[in-house]
Amino acid sequence: MTDQPEETGRRQTDEKAVGRKHLADAVYRTRAVSSRREARDLVDQLLTEIVDALRQDGKVSLSGFGVFKSAAKAERAGRNPRTGEAHVVTARRAVRFRASDLLQKSVEAGGERAAELKGPPCA
Repeated sequence: MTDQPEETGRRQTDEKAVGRKHLADAVYRTRAVSSRREARDLVDQLLTEIVDALRQDGKVSLSGFGVFKSAAKAERAGRNPRTGEAHVVTARRAVRFRASDLLQKSVEAGGERAAELKGPPCA
C-alpha cells in the first residue's frame, strides 16, 4: 500500500468550494434575516431567479459582479479520450460567466474583503 492518493481522473485541489450552506450562513451572520432557514430560503430564491432568467432571457447581469449567459452549442463530433472511440456530442445549452473588471480586480487583490463589489441599493 502506498501513501499516494487514489487516481480518480479529477484534478486534485486543496481549495474548498463555497456552497449554498456557506452562502446562507453568510447571509445569516449579517443579521439580514432572523433565522438560518430564512437565510437558506433567501439564497435558494436568488439562485432560482438566476436559473429562471437564464432559461427565459439567456442573460443575467449583476452589476459589479459579472454576466451569466446561456448559449446554444451545436451537435459536434467527439472522441473518448481513453479509448479514442468517436461519438456524437448532442446539441445543448451551456452557461458562460464573464467576471466584471471590479470582481477580477478584487480577486487579484487577494485577502481583501469584497466590500467594493456592493453596488447601489436596489429600488
